Amino acid sequence: MITEVYSTGEVELKNLGTSNVNISTYWLCNFPAYDLISDLTFTCGSAVIEPGKVAVVKGQSVTVPLADITSKYQPGTECKIWFDFG
Repeated sequence: MITEVYSTGEVELKNLGTSNVNISTYWLCNFPAYDLISDLTFTCGSAVIEPGKVAVVKGQSVTVPLADITSKYQPGTECKIWFDFG
């Protein structure tokens, strides 16, 4: 889950589950730009988030204000928008 969007353009993701989650194949959507999480810079944590822990990423198209942020996006499928700052 996206828990924080910083004014620096960094996005914090938290694992609210009970097992490790590998987010390397997830995408962030700042329409019309999309960033594969594994291509972003981790400023905290890593692509494998332990339960209750966070990872913070920063990338070129991750900017504030974000039009929409997606937790998981596969090309050719519909975006699942979690936050809409439109």
